Amino acid sequence: APTPSESETIADLKERIAELEFQLAVARKQLANGSGDSAPVTSPAPTAPAVPPPAIENIVAQLPHHPTVQYPTRTVSEIKMVVVHHTGVSPTITAREIAEFRVQKNNWAGIGFHFLVLPDGTIQQTNELTTVSRHAGDQNRESVGVSFAGNFNTGSPTAQQIAQGGHLIAWLLRTLNLSIGAMVGHKAIASTPCPGTQWDSGSRWQNSLRQAVNRWLSGSAQPTVPATDTTPVQPPPSSAKTIFHYLLLGSATDQSLATNYIAKFQPTVGTDAGQAQQARYVTIVGSTVSAATEQKLRAAGCNVERVAGNSPLAIRALLDNMARTGRRFLTFQGV
Repeated sequence: APTPSESETIADLKERIAELEFQLAVARKQLANGSGDSAPVTSPAPTAPAVPPPAIENIVAQLPHHPTVQYPTRTVSEIKMVVVHHTGVSPTITAREIAEFRVQKNNWAGIGFHFLVLPDGTIQQTNELTTVSRHAGDQNRESVGVSFAGNFNTGSPTAQQIAQGGHLIAWLLRTLNLSIGAMVGHKAIASTPCPGTQWDSGSRWQNSLRQAVNRWLSGSAQPTVPATDTTPVQPPPSSAKTIFHYLLLGSATDQSLATNYIAKFQPTVGTDAGQAQQARYVTIVGSTVSAATEQKLRAAGCNVERVAGNSPLAIRALLDNMARTGRRFLTFQGV
């Protein structure tokens, strides 16, 4: 008779086999009917229209993180799919509460997904794209997790969530050079009901989301102002900016992380957020610069992106890769 430890190993293997059988059955069904989630495809049409970035609130630095456990990092070129989730709880449960639970109860490094889409359409970034977080099992390293706030076993996302989530996913697909086939529901790659039973039955909200994504990919969609934003800030014309590109550092010592990047692109470099407001494009290095400062830059009409990672080494590696590939920005195309 097997020992207790052997029995546990056998049980684990049986569980893994069951999971693989489920995934194989899903794949066979998809191949048979030619619908639903499919394997990622990474070759969009060469003349595809650009997708402008949606409004994203970066709250990565504001969320709880484990004091000793860290997520690994990657380059954005490793990302091959976008995985759709639901939080599975009331939409009033915040990203902070989810992160606290993962850190304190599950001993995770931080929150699992990369983006959270709220019922009013607000998009929050909860992990950097270079972070290999926990949301898709064996596919963590090559995927980005986009979660919709709410439990969609009975209901469906709001119209604002579908619209803004579709914009976000389309922008990710275009930025990462992926096609619509790279968007999959969590249940397509793991034995889980996520993103809810209504994803592929009942209201089948995956269809509404795919339509929203396709509108952006085809160039027929237009940016919308979230319903809660009744007084949008009107940025000054780009001609009013006296600096083309400002590299905003949290401290002077951060400059060593961007040596190759600076040599390649020759941006204005400094730690002065006031001076950065005079730039058409601002690249924030790391997580030291506050979200409030980032918001002020956007309000001043700057095009802002943040290059961050779980460690200085990860930030340097990402900036070096951008310099090596001639990619000044991760999110702004044609610049």
